[in-house]
Amino acid sequence: MKKLVLIAFLFFSLASYAQVDLVGYGGYQFGSKTYWSSNTNLKIKGDANYGVALEISMAPDVRLQLQWMGSSTYSQLETYNGFIPEGPDGNLQRADVNINYYQIGVLRPYPLNDKVEAFGNFTLGATQFALQSYTYNDEWRFSITAGLGVNIWLTEMIGLRGQVRLLAPINWAGLGFYCGTGGCGSGVNAGSTMASGDVSGGLIIRLRE
Repeated sequence: MKKLVLIAFLFFSLASYAQVDLVGYGGYQFGSKTYWSSNTNLKIKGDANYGVALEISMAPDVRLQLQWMGSSTYSQLETYNGFIPEGPDGNLQRADVNINYYQIGVLRPYPLNDKVEAFGNFTLGATQFALQSYTYNDEWRFSITAGLGVNIWLTEMIGLRGQVRLLAPINWAGLGFYCGTGGCGSGVNAGSTMASGDVSGGLIIRLRE
């Protein structure tokens, strides 16, 4: 209930902008895997995904994008040759998992004609891996997404969207300091070993012109 109240508050607060679009979409999220131990990987199976986005025009060529995306799939441990090991209780090391992306970012449209516009977008936020097992706790990771797509407007208020995206939960990050004869400095680095992607299509409804 609290989440619904917060979403409603954000929507009505932002709806004073000149243009507000609501996007609903569905598609397929590709699987991924990451290092688990010396001879074992953690693999997440690809499956269907779905999501909603709220886009608010901040300028003629920039839109603020708030979005949530979810996928219900399963994760499992497997060795490098594809063998699935058994756990201490004799069960396979496998668990259902719900993956939720909570993101905020920008979308940059590039009109091709009166009905069609290409776009690029970039978002950042958090990803939740909600394992449906008493053995494991939920995991949260900082994440980024980047994508390309196209909007096709059927009318002034209704459109269709197709897009492809990179999905990258950040697994590691570092902060370093160094000094030398030329002075001192610092550096930040981050990366993902669970990068994935998706393809999706959906419906756009223009709530406010």
